[in-house]
Amino acid sequence: MPVRITFELPDDMRPALDAATRAEGISESEIVMAALRKYLFKQRFRELRAMTLRHMRMSGRGDVSDEDVFRAVS
Repeated sequence: MPVRITFELPDDMRPALDAATRAEGISESEIVMAALRKYLFKQRFRELRAMTLRHMRMSGRGDVSDEDVFRAVS
């Protein structure tokens, strides 16, 4: 069941949000949900990256790229 959340939006962001809703043809809620999904994905990736880097370095793999991490957590 969806949960309603109320938040404050800075005045200078309102015109950009209105323009985006018109340009994309989607609601404000959809834009905010997409932004939140992207933010949460990045946060989770950073957490997994840190854990994976620690594990890989402890296993003797000192030179690990973000691509290596992405493959390990995908």
